[in-house]
Amino acid sequence: GTGKIGWADTQLTAACFGIFSFAIFAYGITLLISKTFYAFHNTKIPALVTLFTVALNIILCFFFIWVLGFENSFQKLLINILDLEGIKQNSVIGLPLALALSGLFQVSLLLILLYKKIGDFKIKEIFESFIKVLASGVLLGLACYFVRQITANFVDMHTFAGIFIQGFLASLAGIFVYILSSLLFKLKELSSFNLLWRKRNGN
Repeated sequence: GTGKIGWADTQLTAACFGIFSFAIFAYGITLLISKTFYAFHNTKIPALVTLFTVALNIILCFFFIWVLGFENSFQKLLINILDLEGIKQNSVIGLPLALALSGLFQVSLLLILLYKKIGDFKIKEIFESFIKVLASGVLLGLACYFVRQITANFVDMHTFAGIFIQGFLASLAGIFVYILSSLLFKLKELSSFNLLWRKRNGN
């Protein structure tokens, strides 16, 4: 937020990262599913799905850039959610939005095709785990948001120190809430991480 990188640039960057974060898991799972197809000596399906996803991403990029370029209900909703009121050229957020939606589409299509190829692969257990992780993620986001809003009243948000303190405290709150909710939901992933940590430390 200082020098040539103004406050508006900082907010737009944060908004883009925020949108990207919703599809991080999708791109991670896509790589895993693609390797599953490779194990069956099938490279055609991942390649075709990727090509189709790239085409969809290009179409969505043009669409979102267009729809965010003028005032409408969707544009107002997105700008309010991302707190970008009064910032010019905010249509750039259409690019990460298109990429995120394309990633979600890609992983969904690959999962459907994998299910048709090998049948049930404990999709119910995966879905239940996903819901728990999603719920923990939502609670993490809410914790970060509230701490961020509260901290903004006590620090100077036009300085690096103020932004750093706000981000640090919000992150700590989010991590704490995520771990607590993971324990309450009895996430298997947390147990696996704890076991891995103990093995690496020789316990």
